[in-house]
Amino acid sequence: MTTVVLGRRSGAVARPTTDRGLLAAFLEQDRLYSAYALCDLEEKEFGRTRWGAAYDGDDLIAVGLEYSGPTPQPVFVMGRTDGISAILRDVIRPRAAYIAARSTMLPACTTAPSSAAAFPIAVIDGPSSRSARSAQDR
Repeated sequence: MTTVVLGRRSGAVARPTTDRGLLAAFLEQDRLYSAYALCDLEEKEFGRTRWGAAYDGDDLIAVGLEYSGPTPQPVFVMGRTDGISAILRDVIRPRAAYIAARSTMLPACTTAPSSAAAFPIAVIDGPSSRSARSAQDR
């Protein structure tokens, strides 16, 4: 006898991606917020980046970008917090980074198991954008 389970898997699952079309479509939901990340999809910059995508079933729910270079690396995240946590835990895993995120995304950036508590975080919330202190300092 064979048993088949139907339905969607719950929770966010993250994996690396190099699909520029997929990334661009997601980032273009908020072009102003993701302007620098969209530029990193261009040929000249794409080789210097590492991207993660988080899914809930078949739905893309978050993306994350790490720009290579000397530590700390710039990291950009966008999407649902459970997806951001999965990307930082399973794909990007930075040791030290400057993270650009909206204030609603901060819990995902400071609770990912791989994240160092001392990440400097730039809070991007439109005109009130500010630089937040690291989670360790709060």
